[in-house]
Amino acid sequence: IMCFIIQPFQKTAAVPSDGLGLNAALQDPWMTLHPPLVFISYSAMAILFSLSATVHKIHSPKKIALWLRISWIFLGAGILSGSIWAYRALGWGGYWAWDPIENAALVPWLIMCVYMHNKKYDAYPVCIVPFPVACFGAFVARSGVLENLSVHAYSDGNTIVSIILLCFIIGAALYLVITKIRVRKSGKQTEGAFTSFTYIKKSVSCALFGYATLIFIGTVAPVFLKTETPAVYFTVVSVIFVVAYNLLLLFNELDWLKKRGLYMAVISTALVIAVMAVSRSDKFGWLMLLWSCLMPLSLWLASGFPNGWKYHLMHLGISLMIIGAVTSSALCGEGYVIAPRDSGQVVISGTKITLTELLKTDVVIKTSPLNDIIIRRSQITELAQDGYLIPYVTKPLIILFWLGGAVTVAAPVGFVLSEYFIKKKASGSAE
Repeated sequence: IMCFIIQPFQKTAAVPSDGLGLNAALQDPWMTLHPPLVFISYSAMAILFSLSATVHKIHSPKKIALWLRISWIFLGAGILSGSIWAYRALGWGGYWAWDPIENAALVPWLIMCVYMHNKKYDAYPVCIVPFPVACFGAFVARSGVLENLSVHAYSDGNTIVSIILLCFIIGAALYLVITKIRVRKSGKQTEGAFTSFTYIKKSVSCALFGYATLIFIGTVAPVFLKTETPAVYFTVVSVIFVVAYNLLLLFNELDWLKKRGLYMAVISTALVIAVMAVSRSDKFGWLMLLWSCLMPLSLWLASGFPNGWKYHLMHLGISLMIIGAVTSSALCGEGYVIAPRDSGQVVISGTKITLTELLKTDVVIKTSPLNDIIIRRSQITELAQDGYLIPYVTKPLIILFWLGGAVTVAAPVGFVLSEYFIKKKASGSAE
């Protein structure tokens, strides 16, 4: 299909003497990591999808769990590396823009989070769902349906080829689903994926699945409405999910909440005051959201992390990401400095930046543990009084987002390695 319809080997009418060189954004080291990680994850999803054809014949939950974890880890690492690349190289001044292609990677990752909570891997939805969702993201990117609505959309994509490939994948998925339903009705299939959930796991899974569904709706809406989904929609959906997620974490620690509730409130309040001192923000609504986001972490600190390191490490990573997202996005600050032409450098929030760097670089990002400073050359104004007006934006505690993302992605790898060494040690003792 690709060779005969698109004809990628057809000669061009005019032979260029030389290329234009690689785009500066593509020369960033994180761009070297981002695409391979995502493609490895999608390949693992394809293997997972293929396993769905044999789930009712050969029950292999360990094999399914393996490919589910591989895909989840690599997709998480791909999303994280992509967000760092966007922050450093694209000049967005942020790590997430709710772009349709970004969302198309986030949605299958959230769905796989649901299945990771389940721990019952011999049910067909675990295998079938993630890959078609990822394929839909590829369709959105390559088909041209989002032309002028996405920075990742390819306006010269071939719609016919994209539709043929997408229909093939979705058709295969529907066939497998119908087949599994018939097998399940005949009594040959085990219970579904959600029957063994505890109440908390059911609630967390429902929250994750609902969040993924709402993001998916906002992502596909431009295809039908022919207008971009406003960012406020995703913000509201995310805030609702964050509140529900933190309430569920607290409910899971109900006994400790009764014993250490006062200590939790004191620690959470102290942390919010510290954030206010760093960000110099008085946005009451966002500070209250941050206070609620800090409560699970404060309770864990007050109770001594009672549920084991595996549980706390995974949820600590997500909590740090949420806290970093709120502080860096909602509590960001703006300001400006005036630099004389002959000054040579400016000082912003204690950070020295040379004037030559500001005038030659499109976006300057200065990172520190407490604040990131972002300056765009296009916003610098030359003053009549022989100087420059330099606006800047501060992103307080954005490092918590990167740290939380790294912990979230790396934690499952640590679990696997710890289990391996424990088994190896046990087998050595037995010998």
